[in-house]
Formats: sequence, structure tokens, C-alpha cells
Amino acid sequence: MSMSQLKTHACKIAFVSLSIFLVNCVSTSDLQKRIAKLEQLSNSGRTIQASHTSDLETLQSEVRGLTGRLDEIQHFQDQRIGREVAVLRDDISSLRGRVPPPTIIPLAALDIDEPNLQELSTEGSRIVLDSIVFLREAKFREAQALIQSALEFGKQDTAYPYALFWGGVIADGLGDNPGALRSYNELLVQLPQHPRAPLALMRQSDVFLRLRDKNAASFALKKLLTDYPKSPEAVTAKQKLSELSRK
Repeated sequence: MSMSQLKTHACKIAFVSLSIFLVNCVSTSDLQKRIAKLEQLSNSGRTIQASHTSDLETLQSEVRGLTGRLDEIQHFQDQRIGREVAVLRDDISSLRGRVPPPTIIPLAALDIDEPNLQELSTEGSRIVLDSIVFLREAKFREAQALIQSALEFGKQDTAYPYALFWGGVIADGLGDNPGALRSYNELLVQLPQHPRAPLALMRQSDVFLRLRDKNAASFALKKLLTDYPKSPEAVTAKQKLSELSRK
């Protein structure tokens, strides 16, 4: 290779080396700038994240506070509503006590028998009392189901005669004339000395009159006067007999 060629080759090598050096310098400088920018963005991201975290904690604290307040309000509302419901129940009970039962129900006997049944404190008496609650509201079907349960205790339960009598009244309310006669008759046959026996005879006469059996109605009234002449029902029985004799 001639001297001239060697110089030319040497120049090319120098030029390539310089180019590589310049490229490396530019790349390194650009890379450093990018790294600096990334660090700046990273720092900014951490700042934003810290701010978001702080905001989130503040929001969570406010939510907890609102939740607690909501629970307090709900508790207060529940207490207030509970008191209002209790007052309404008392008002309803009071109103029910003022509403008279249907005329087919002997109210005077009902008012006397309720405290008597409470004093008995037997399983049967409690059931009869429950049936009377329905009876006052003219819910005869519900009352009948309870009376039938009370009758299952039999004579050993001191409430049994009351169950028989009020079972007859319930049958009256349902328009079940045979059932009413049967209940009243069972009381008269099994427990003729019970205080409700005279009224059972009186109500038997009313059932016979509904069935247009004047003779049977008169017989029941006469038996009442004969067997229970001093009973409160005897006065009414005399009046009814007098009316029947004029018909």
C-alpha cells in the first residue's frame, strides 16, 4: 500500500472513531436528560400519590363520621318509632275496649266472667280469655277454635263450664243453632248449679224462638223459673213468658 493510500485509510479510521465518539456523547447526554426527566416525573408521582393518600384518609374519616351519625339517627328513629308504636297499640286497645260487642253477645255476663276467669289461672281459663278477645271483635271463627281447645281439658279444669257457655254464645254468633243448643244443654246437664246455667236456659229459649218452636221456648223459660227462681234471669223469663202467651 502506498503512502498516499495509508494516509487516506488513516483519515477514514479517524473520522469513524470521531463519529462514534460524538454519537456516544450525544446518546449519553440524551440518556441523562431522560433519566433526569423520569426522576422528576417519579418525584411528582410520589407527591401526587401522597396527596391522594392524604385526601383518601380524610374522606374515609368523614365517611366514618357520617356512618356513626347515621347510626345515631337510626337508633333515635327506632326508639321514637318504637315509642309511637307502643302508644298506638295502647290507643287501639283502649278503642277496642270502648267498642261494644255484637248484640248477640251478653255483655254483662262477659264483663263478669273475664275477671273470674283471670282468677282461675288455669290453662283452660287462659284459652277461654283469649277466645273472649276474639268474641268482643265478633271474630267468631277464631274464638270457636280456641273454645274447642279449652273444652279438651274436660271437667277437671275449672274453666270448663265457662267454655261450654261461651261455646254456645259463639255458635249463636255463627248462626249454628244446633251447636248453640248442644253447648247450653251440656252445661245444664253436667253443671246445673253453675252461675251461667240460668242464662244458658234463657239463651236456649231464644234459639228455639229463632227456630219457630214456641213450645220449646216456653218450656225452657218455665224450667228457668222453676229451677232458678231467684236468679237475675228469672225476671226476664217472666216477661218473655207473658209475651209468648199473648201471641
